[in-house]
Formats: sequence, C-alpha cells, structure tokens
Amino acid sequence: MSVVPLLLGIGGFEDGFALLIAAAALPLMLRQLHISAVYTGLLISLPFMGSVAGALLFGRLGDVIGRRSSYLYVSTLFIAGAALGALSWSIYALLLSRFMVGLGIGGDIPTAGSLLAEIADPEIRGRYVSVQTLLWGLGGVAAPVLAVSMLGLGPSAWRIMLAFGGVPPALVLGLRGRVVESRHWSAHASVPRLSWRIRGVLGRLSFVSSSYFLTTLVLAVFANYTASALALALGLPAAESLLISALQWLAFLLGSSVVSARVDSVGRRPLMIVGAAGLAASLGSLALVSHGLYGLVPSLISSWVFGGILYSTNGVYSAELFPTSMRSTCNGICFASGRLGGFLGTLMLPLLALGSLFRGLPLALAPTFAILALAAALAAPRTERVPLDHLERGR
Repeated sequence: MSVVPLLLGIGGFEDGFALLIAAAALPLMLRQLHISAVYTGLLISLPFMGSVAGALLFGRLGDVIGRRSSYLYVSTLFIAGAALGALSWSIYALLLSRFMVGLGIGGDIPTAGSLLAEIADPEIRGRYVSVQTLLWGLGGVAAPVLAVSMLGLGPSAWRIMLAFGGVPPALVLGLRGRVVESRHWSAHASVPRLSWRIRGVLGRLSFVSSSYFLTTLVLAVFANYTASALALALGLPAAESLLISALQWLAFLLGSSVVSARVDSVGRRPLMIVGAAGLAASLGSLALVSHGLYGLVPSLISSWVFGGILYSTNGVYSAELFPTSMRSTCNGICFASGRLGGFLGTLMLPLLALGSLFRGLPLALAPTFAILALAAALAAPRTERVPLDHLERGR
C-alpha cells in the first residue's frame, strides 16, 4: 500500500484524537471551569454537530470544486480549532473551538474518503478506504494515552491536551497538497450543474445513513463518557478510567483491522452482518452485567470490537455506492447522519444521568442492532472487486 491512503486518512486520526482528547480533558475542565451539565453536553456534542455541518457543506463542495481542493480547505479548520481551544478565555470560546474542529472533521472524511475510493484498484478499494477508520482508532488510542502522561501538569493541562489536536494536520498539510485529483471526478467536472439524482440511490443512502447513525451514537457515547462514568459509578481513579478508555479503542482497532484485512475477500455484506449481530449481543450482555468491573469491561470491549467492524464497513460502503457526480455529497450525508447520532447521544446522556451508560442505553439499543443485522442480510449489496464505473451503471 502506498503512502497516499495514510495522507488522506489523517482526517480519521484527527477525528478520533480530537474528539477523545476532549473527553480525556473533561474531568480537568469540569474542576477548573465549573461547567454545568448543559455546557458539558454541548462541549462534548458540538464537534458532532460541527461534523454534520462540515460533512454536508464540504461533501457537496467535494463534488463541485473537487475532492482535493475541498479537503485542503478543511485542514486549516483542524489547526485553527485546536489553537482556539488551547487559548480559550471563556466557555463560549471553548464551545466555538469544538464546533470548528467538528467542521474540519466533517469536511475531511467524505471528501478524502471519496478520493481514496476513486484512486484505488477495485481489488483493494475496501482496504484503501478502511484506512480512515483504522487511523480513527489509532487517534482514539493515542488521546487517552497522551492525556495520562499529562495529568501531572496541573489543572490547566487540558489546554495542552487540546493544543495537541492541531499537531497531526499541521504536520501533513504540505504533503496532502501533493496528492493529485482523481480522474473519476475530473471526467465529470465539465458538468457544472448539481447532479441531484438522489431518487435513484435513496434506498442505499437511507440504509447506510441509518447504520452510521446507530453505530456512531453508541460509539460516541461510550468514547466520551466511559472514563467519567467509571469514575462515578465504580470510584475508579482517573488514570485507570482513561486506560480503560484506551482499551476500548484498541478493541475498535481490532475490529477495523479485521475489515481492512478481509473486506475485499470476504465482502462487505458478511462483515456488516457480523458487526451488527455481534454489537447487539455485546450490548445485551453489557446491560446484564453492568454492576461489576470484571463483568462490565469484557462486554464493553466486545462492543467496541464489533462496533469497529460495523463502523468500518459503513465507511467503505458510503465511499463506493454512489455515482461519481454525487459521491462526495452522498458520502457526506451518510457521515453527517452518523455524527447526528453522536451529537444527540452525547448531548442527552449528561441530562439523563451518566449512570444509564452501562445499562439503560445498551438495553434500549441491542434490539435495534439485531434488526440492522437482519436488514443487512436481506438488502446489503455485494460490491467487492467491482469497478466503480460498473457499480454506477448497475445501481
């Protein structure tokens, strides 16, 4: 595999890192800034709302001005948002910084993902696109590990944590500029009008968007509140809670690695069925054993393994199922749907009570993922090793 998927997938790393570094810094911010429950929910959920706006706006721009131009613009939002977060002088500046980071994430994932799908050979297209999700998991692991190393820097250590969110995009910005535009988009660029043929792909768009919504809701809530909920419910020290959060992301990496290794041989549909069914079973188990650490952690980790399989498969589908003239737009809609789920989940949980994280939420969502597994078995298309042009003609 060339270095291009890594350069284009850096938005996935920034996604996992920037979102999770805020979750790791949350206990410090709560103690120093005395943030209310409403602002706590906004602080964690605004990046998801920013991602919704960024995915819809820059996803469309990716079809109009090109994938490359679009993702280069949003790279600057990562850097500016991280800098503003580190220098925030009020809760409102802090909230604005989190929204800006979300805009960058939302704009990068669909445009870079569409470009990855278009430059890859059909035999390895799934592996190329899944790099974004692998790097997302790596970012999620890196965030709490870095946060643990900074806990001894004092009550304002959260500022340093947020500042580190701008480091990865700043390091690769110049190299990303050297990646050329895809020939698929260039062939359609001569048609300036909006090509809104949504009706022809509405079924696929609804299916992938719904799966993204549910999967991101679960993962976002666990990713952002597990450390705080463990400290609250079981009295774990901050360092231990953060390390368990890191274990979640290692489990996610395991699941997404399975997809990266097998998505072009086993296929998308079987992996989606396994991911959804496994997540349903894991959530059901979590709800039953939520009162003890030794029962809770295995079920939590299992949820992240299967969540990684399902989330990564969603990412591959959303980058390849749609026509070139609207691929980035539809990819953006799918990603925005997922982030809307993340926004609603992370906003509502503090208002409902953190204690419901390990029981009420899993109990409510386990049947939904069982239904999704059945829907995947009946309706998910087989796209492995099929050229994008053939997928477009056969939709």
